[in-house]
Amino acid sequence: MAHDFSVEDLSAFLDGELPAERRAQVAAHLGSCAACTKELERLKRASAAFRRHALEPLPPSLLGKALRRLRPAVRRFEPLHPLEYVLAIAMVVGVVLVSGVALKRFMPGLFSQIQTMISGAAGSLGQGH
Repeated sequence: MAHDFSVEDLSAFLDGELPAERRAQVAAHLGSCAACTKELERLKRASAAFRRHALEPLPPSLLGKALRRLRPAVRRFEPLHPLEYVLAIAMVVGVVLVSGVALKRFMPGLFSQIQTMISGAAGSLGQGH
């Protein structure tokens, strides 16, 4: 039988998130497909393992304590000086330029291949294909 649904569909089936019609299709398929039934069982085991090892929510007192300790660090953060932004941008531009020069020098055929591909694509667009 054809598999016209994905593992995500099986997961949604397991979680009860599929629309009724899709759920019926998946259920019918599972009745005749051992491979998909096996995959559904694997998903059930994985889901059970996640539930067993689920993290407990933080108690409000601990969360408040953590936030109080973080506030001084957040207040100490200072935005970058405009010159630091300019320096960072200049470094990125420099890396891009050096990379382009290196590619052109060590892989000269690459640029001609790219140009050929672009010309071919532009030509097919111009012809309406």
